[in-house]
Amino acid sequence: MTVLYVNGAPAGFFELLQVDEDNVELSHFGMFEHALGLRLGKWFLLQTLYAAWNSNPKTVRVATNTLDHPRALQLYQRFGFSPVSTHDATVLPLSDDEFLTLAHSL
Repeated sequence: MTVLYVNGAPAGFFELLQVDEDNVELSHFGMFEHALGLRLGKWFLLQTLYAAWNSNPKTVRVATNTLDHPRALQLYQRFGFSPVSTHDATVLPLSDDEFLTLAHSL
């Protein structure tokens, strides 16, 4: 995980997954709400992509969904990504018991 700091506070993050020799996945990318509007998102995504291509993969992939910023897909497309598939899914919140079990395991 790589974290972007602004004035000593985390402002964004990304995580890359080297799937295999030929494929890298941008598994997590985000900006914290207090950093939105600072005009850092495009610059930080560019730095992320430089890091992703550093291992000379044949492909770099990213997945986005409706939980992401409403313009995330548009931004990824501006940086050269093309949609290859879509699917519907439902995100269910953890029950209180599941949350407590998870919290106690940490």
